[in-house]
Amino acid sequence: MKLALHYPEYLPRPGFFYKLMYCDLVVLLDEEVFSPGGACHQALVRGPAGVLPLILPVYPWEEYPIREIKLWQPDTYLPLHWQALRYCYAEAPYYRQYQERLEEVYRGRWTLLAEFNTALIQVLASAMSIDTPLVMMSELGMNLGVGTERILTLCRRLGADCYLSCPTGVNGIDPDVLREAGIGVECLFQPLVTDLSAVDLIFNLGQHYREALQKAGSQA
Repeated sequence: MKLALHYPEYLPRPGFFYKLMYCDLVVLLDEEVFSPGGACHQALVRGPAGVLPLILPVYPWEEYPIREIKLWQPDTYLPLHWQALRYCYAEAPYYRQYQERLEEVYRGRWTLLAEFNTALIQVLASAMSIDTPLVMMSELGMNLGVGTERILTLCRRLGADCYLSCPTGVNGIDPDVLREAGIGVECLFQPLVTDLSAVDLIFNLGQHYREALQKAGSQA
């Protein structure tokens, strides 16, 4: 079984879903410290006049794990974000096909950022016929350590025999230690399809998005 790690990002970019396509289980790093400049509360979409940033107001800001970060006035700002998506993509070819499922998430009652992001990820993954399970690191209920130790502990706990990483993800770990423990290491070169959120390609390509990811990956 191949295991990968990733942050619970807001409307992730295509590279995240490319990783989902090639692993059997993803652990979302909600125990990591929240970064105000990170992608857990902000994403880029295609607006009529160019790239439009979507930034979710959250609190507290610094030195708290992602799992504790809360949405600020979600009853106000989540509908505003959905209105922005509708404004950007209402005329896109596949908008109506996925509109209802995404809008349902934005209309839901949410408090925690990570839970809201995960619900969006699941809807987008389903749109691409990706059913890779997602597990929150906080749900595992144990001291995982850091770096190589954390990956080794996760693989043993979850029954994985391979760690799937992006090129930058191998920095700070010792592949030899993992291999000696019977854990293979694979480096996945994710295609740079776009810096925009994956929602851009979903609304514009629909199910063909998965084919576009695979084609881009074969050329990476």
